[in-house]
Amino acid sequence: MPPSPGTHGTEKLHGHVSKAQQSVRTGQRADEVRQQVVPNIKLWKSHPQAATSALCSLTPSIVTPVLQFMSACKIQTNVFHYNAAINVCGKARQWQEAVRLLNIMGQSRVVSDAVSFHAGMTACEKGHKWELSLQLLAAMQPGGVTPDDLAFNATISACEKGHQWEQALGLSGHMQPCSVAPDVMSCSAAISACEKGSRWQQAIALLVVMECDEDISPDVFSYSAAISACEKGLQWEQALHVFSRLEAYRITPNTVSYNAKI
Repeated sequence: MPPSPGTHGTEKLHGHVSKAQQSVRTGQRADEVRQQVVPNIKLWKSHPQAATSALCSLTPSIVTPVLQFMSACKIQTNVFHYNAAINVCGKARQWQEAVRLLNIMGQSRVVSDAVSFHAGMTACEKGHKWELSLQLLAAMQPGGVTPDDLAFNATISACEKGHQWEQALGLSGHMQPCSVAPDVMSCSAAISACEKGSRWQQAIALLVVMECDEDISPDVFSYSAAISACEKGLQWEQALHVFSRLEAYRITPNTVSYNAKI
């Protein structure tokens, strides 16, 4: 006797689960992955956003296996699922896994969007991997995604953390030709990169550009980084001058600016 439709559906479902179980390694992690996916297969198939919410709550150690298990269970994964997973890895400073997920997206024919790249760049920034962040920025345009201020800011910040002041300045200067307006975050990160590279002249020059631009108002972090750059360059007169400009703009100094002044 042929199986009833309900029985056939159950057998088919168990077949997918069995195949999916083979795609993850045995042990505690595999059990954890199964616990996350198997009870939710029907829900996630009909409501993909529920899977997105679930992925956001996972730990980096199992978020990629869960995505792979979902695919093996014939749950269609989309860009929101991958973005959630990349964000999870980025917040945990797991830049390797974040970049791997971006590669898996391409292999799975899931098209990356701006959020995907932002999340990947942020992960690289937190992991002090400025070269990878630059590569992701360069890959945006060929991938059909227009680089925006968030992409530039994350990459400039990655260069700043990597003590790459020339790269940071080059990126800040490349924003306008790409029709992206520099903002206080990108400029402050570039000044901070100059400070880390002991380039006080460049830091002061960028601060002056900010002060002369009606659309960019330096904040306490901009001035603090410039003051610290002067301090590291043993330019105490310049440091005092920058501090006086901070006060003239009625910006409340922070601990960093006070300490650098002293």
